[in-house]
Amino acid sequence: MGTTPIPLELLSALGASPDDPSPHGVITDLLLEAGDPRGDFLVMLMQARTSSHDAKLNEKLVEQFTRFRREWMGALATHEDTFMPGSEPPREFRLEHVDRVFGSSSWHRGFLASHTGMLTGSTSAAPEWLTVRQLILQQPGDDAMPLELESDLTRNLHQIHLQTDPWPLNIGPEGYAEMQQSLEGWRTQVQAYLHRLGRAQLLRP
Repeated sequence: MGTTPIPLELLSALGASPDDPSPHGVITDLLLEAGDPRGDFLVMLMQARTSSHDAKLNEKLVEQFTRFRREWMGALATHEDTFMPGSEPPREFRLEHVDRVFGSSSWHRGFLASHTGMLTGSTSAAPEWLTVRQLILQQPGDDAMPLELESDLTRNLHQIHLQTDPWPLNIGPEGYAEMQQSLEGWRTQVQAYLHRLGRAQLLRP
């Protein structure tokens, strides 16, 4: 979780109540005391809520977020390598951009809140899952099941969306139909898997 480990109970509290200032404040103080740049970033985000037109503050936010975003994603950053390259934040980092999508993720008040990936179990032990409330599952090449969903670290998930369309490749109608059939088969398997885990209620259209 960056250079400074954040206690799991704090991340869990943050994921359960994203707008609760208490865990945010404790985490920010912990990071500041450790000299972790993420602490400065969280302080600047709080300042941005009252100084959204401060050009120098925006510049610092962009610089910090661009530099450290993948580090703050931890192991979950590997999903971007197989999904899409991470995009850069806008030059003017305004308050509304805190929840903006960058690459395959979105952020809320400085922490990962929504994530997209091809899950196969390789990131089951990543503490970053504790703040993720929405997951968009993509079909992996080997149709593996998202074993991360068996981990207690994903307990704060509120929504799971499954990929609905094949990748837009130039493969012609027959190839597309074959990929669509494969995708539907994977979706059915994942739905059954979630039922077995008792997490089917998280599925969304």
